[in-house]
Amino acid sequence: MQEKELNCATIGVANDRDISGWTAVGIRAEIAALQTQVASLQSTVSALRGQVTTLQTELAAIQSNHALALGPFVSVDPNPEIGVAGPNIIFSGANIHIVSDSGATDDHGNPTGLGNLIIGYDEDPINSLTGDSSLGLPTIMQTSGFPSPLSPGDRSGSHNLVIGGGNRFTQAAFGGFVAGERNTIKSFGASVDGGFLTPQAVSSPVSAAASETAPAVSSPASAAAG
Repeated sequence: MQEKELNCATIGVANDRDISGWTAVGIRAEIAALQTQVASLQSTVSALRGQVTTLQTELAAIQSNHALALGPFVSVDPNPEIGVAGPNIIFSGANIHIVSDSGATDDHGNPTGLGNLIIGYDEDPINSLTGDSSLGLPTIMQTSGFPSPLSPGDRSGSHNLVIGGGNRFTQAAFGGFVAGERNTIKSFGASVDGGFLTPQAVSSPVSAAASETAPAVSSPASAAAG
């Protein structure tokens, strides 16, 4: 009887040893696998932290952008408005200032060439323009002295409203207005409100007047200053 019990105990111990050995190996394998997963997760977390830091920096830059303050005053309508093709951008409830950042309309006598509002392409006057043919001018592109190329400073004025093509607003022009084609303003407050080839060197309005040196044009009545 004792021998039988001893044999059973021996078999039990042997079985325990086998199971314990297998369990230890399995645990070690599981630990190794978990350590690998942890290392991978730590690498992922580190990368995500870097991305978060980058995004926080970018968000701070966006939040500090003054353009965001335009939100309450600007709307965009992709559709036509009052007969005008869309999209349309509407400013409401605000004044709009266009400045050269010099602190003065005349740039304190040091023209920056900034603060101008240019509507249209104001094409280079050396090129053929719409008015060259539509106004019945006799081949102005082949007329002596025409067209004249841009010279340095021809478009260096500040705080002017420029509409049309081939127009000039020289360094001496600030706070002025020039429209039409191939027209020029050359002084403070000078304006040419349309027409073709109108030289304007003084601070007085000219309404669609044509230069004596230009071919005859059909334009509205002129009111050139003396």
